[in-house]
Amino acid sequence: MTRETLPEAVYKKIVLLEEKFKASGQDLSSYLEGLLHADYMSYWDYINLDTLLSIQQPRTSFKDEKIFIVYHQITELYFNLILWEMEQISAETCSSGAFSAGKTAAHPSLL
Repeated sequence: MTRETLPEAVYKKIVLLEEKFKASGQDLSSYLEGLLHADYMSYWDYINLDTLLSIQQPRTSFKDEKIFIVYHQITELYFNLILWEMEQISAETCSSGAFSAGKTAAHPSLL
């Protein structure tokens, strides 16, 4: 396949990708080579949907038990996400030295 045989829309997207990767200091050809070796993964496989749906297993005959399980699993996932976000903020704050002596900021209401 040559430049002349590529549809114009495809060529323009390749140019945009080259610019994007170059701006971030990455090599587009390395990325594309990786795609050649990667297995195709659907969205559903990526989020492990089958596994996720398989863990809602009511243990009684109460009709609302599945709702209870799903709601609480969602809550636990949100808690996990909050903890992950707090760890990211903490790591960034610690690495930037924001908690070094003399660099702590008071709450605006205390100023």
